[in-house]
Amino acid sequence: MHMRKLSFRAFGILGALLLSVAMGSCLLPQGRVSSALVYTFVPSRITVQAGETIPGTDIRYSHQGENGAHVIINGQQALKRQGDSLNWSGEPRPGVKVELRMRVVWISDAQMELLGTTKVTVQNAQPRRAAIVTSSPMEYGGAVAYNVRQGNTIPGTLLTYEGETEEGARLGNVDGYPFRRAGDSILWEGMLVDDVYVRLDLRAVQYSERSLSVGGWATLWIGQ
Repeated sequence: MHMRKLSFRAFGILGALLLSVAMGSCLLPQGRVSSALVYTFVPSRITVQAGETIPGTDIRYSHQGENGAHVIINGQQALKRQGDSLNWSGEPRPGVKVELRMRVVWISDAQMELLGTTKVTVQNAQPRRAAIVTSSPMEYGGAVAYNVRQGNTIPGTLLTYEGETEEGARLGNVDGYPFRRAGDSILWEGMLVDDVYVRLDLRAVQYSERSLSVGGWATLWIGQ
């Protein structure tokens, strides 16, 4: 199980890095008007133990029956078989919307596994440095890739791109050595809004005087 999670994460990171090289500035344009941050994690996996709910939702996996998984949705029983959809949307915190678009991929007596897309929209985001709290059961993660123009910030952080130098890409608002060459890591931990924490484990992909492309893995924890 542990090895499967590692390979799933590695697949997502590789996909983000390849996307950032291939698509350049068309990746995820930075909003200049809205302060909303949108994270779309594809693919996204959720495992639900029998008798428990998907964190933050009212969807509970009751048990495995002869014909499939018995799921409680809004107090009503639903039979879900492999390949069936299982969707949910809501605001676990004011201004934080989560949309799950999932398919049932595995059912057992112990658990049900879902695979699909998770979209998290954080309105009025004001990134700041903070010690992250990872105890929340609402944890979402996936690959991200950004193309950051000179003078702009990496979304969800306070880190700015200051341009190309002989030492590499120069970052602003970092602690210590500010330069990164292609393939070097960029780590950020902080808070987007109250009780919404983010960890970005990125790598510089390519850079020029005008822009920096980064790709990697984002993890969000949403407090309840």
